[in-house]
Formats: sequence, C-alpha cells, structure tokens
Amino acid sequence: MKLNTSKKKTLVFVLPTVLAAMTVGIVMTMGTPSTNRLYCSYSTKNSEGGCFFKDMRLYDQRKVSDMHCGPTSAAMGLSAITMGGLYYYTNSWTKKNFVYKSEVDRIKAWGSLMNTSSTGGTSWSNIKKYKNREADIVHASGNVDNAGNHSINDAHLRSRIVANEADILDYGHYKEKCAKIGSKQLCTYDRSGGHVIAVNGYYYTTSTSYTSHLYDPWNAVEKMRDLTYLPNHSTYTIFGIKLDGRTYGNKTNYVYRSGLNVKIVDFIAGIKTN
Repeated sequence: MKLNTSKKKTLVFVLPTVLAAMTVGIVMTMGTPSTNRLYCSYSTKNSEGGCFFKDMRLYDQRKVSDMHCGPTSAAMGLSAITMGGLYYYTNSWTKKNFVYKSEVDRIKAWGSLMNTSSTGGTSWSNIKKYKNREADIVHASGNVDNAGNHSINDAHLRSRIVANEADILDYGHYKEKCAKIGSKQLCTYDRSGGHVIAVNGYYYTTSTSYTSHLYDPWNAVEKMRDLTYLPNHSTYTIFGIKLDGRTYGNKTNYVYRSGLNVKIVDFIAGIKTN
C-alpha cells in the first residue's frame, strides 16, 4: 500500500547515537528519509568489495522458540530500517510494537503479527506480511519475489539491496529423489519444512560475481553463501516433452546442499525505502 504523504501525520526521526556513527566512521545526515543506511566498501574481507545494511541487528530465534525464524528474520530486516535513521509514523505498528523494544519483545511482536506457532512455525502467507510494514515507513513500498517468477540468485539479491530493499528470504528443506525409467533418469524434490533468514548485504570479487551475506536467526550467526543455480538432472522425455522435476523449473536456485538435501529458495519479501 502506497502512503499518501500529503495527509497530516506526525513523524518521528530516529538517529543512531553519535558514538556509534563515529565508531564506523560514518557521518549520519538528517533530512534523508527515503534512503536506507546502506554501507558500501571497496576494501573489505579478502580485498573484496561489498554493500551491507550496517545497522541491521543480529537476533537469535531460540530466545523465543525454535520455530520463530520468520518473526526473527523480520525483526532483523526491520531493524536495518529503524536503526538506520529513517522516518516512521508515530501511530504505526512499528512505533508501537518495535521501536525501543528489546530483542525478545521485537521477535514476539512479529510472531503475533505473523500468527507464528512455537510448534508449527509460520505459513508462507504470514511470512510475506513482512512487506506490509512499508505502511509504517515514509516513502517505502513492499515487495515479494517468488521463485516461480524470478531466478533468485546472488545477482538478484544484489539488485534488491542496491535498490535499498531490506529483504528476508525463505528457503525449503528439499530432498532430491532420482529414479531410473529405463535408461533415463527423473529427479524430483520433496519439501519438508523450511527456514527464513535475513539478507544483510553482498560481497563481490568482479562486476558479475557476488556472494550473499546472510543473517541466520538460528543461534544468531552470519553466513556467506553463494546462491547456486540448480541444473536439471531429469533426462526423461515423453512424447517429445522433456520433463523437469525441479521445484521452480529453470528458475530454481538453492542456498546450499549436502548430498541429496537441497535448501531451495522459495521467495524473498522486502521493504524498499525510496
């Protein structure tokens, strides 16, 4: 939902402490409500460059429950916006339930909003509610990219990051099952649960090679991952049609895999702040 900023609404500006700004050598500027605090460098780890949401907080879902990955990732994503010093409405959900709250209270607030169960987790439709908090932020818009419509790889995440979109990413726990049909092979992928993580930024070594920097709420850890294209292992053709057992066809990408266990990207949801 687009905001009509011509209406009378009271605004609050949140500015990180001067000390924090001096620590990272960044001068925080007033009067720029439409831009996220995205920090880019050309001399980061291993001489790589990269861009990151430097104000994003790293939260641990297990402080609430093992099933609160969705709410925790949403809390991390929203922290990049509010801690980055952007304008939000004083009568908004974000102001009432998120700003100045503790880590646990923020996760619980998102859990309530997403109807998360400590035993059953969060449904896809409820995870996508993250984007709806664009209504709380001035000049923001919400976005969802589904893997069936987009090839969600490192380059795609980078395109959203440089557009000042703070994203969360849902991937499924899939098991690859391949069977012989005569001399041919057909591979399919069965889903058994999933996980949600926050996208903090990206590293790059060349103009076309990127590695995603992710905040994983399971025990609050940072991870560098290459989102990888999943090739079609199915070679079975019937009536001139080559079958494709991949979950999202030629748009299928995965976060990582171990043997037959593949963590396939399902969608990203984001809040774009300009």
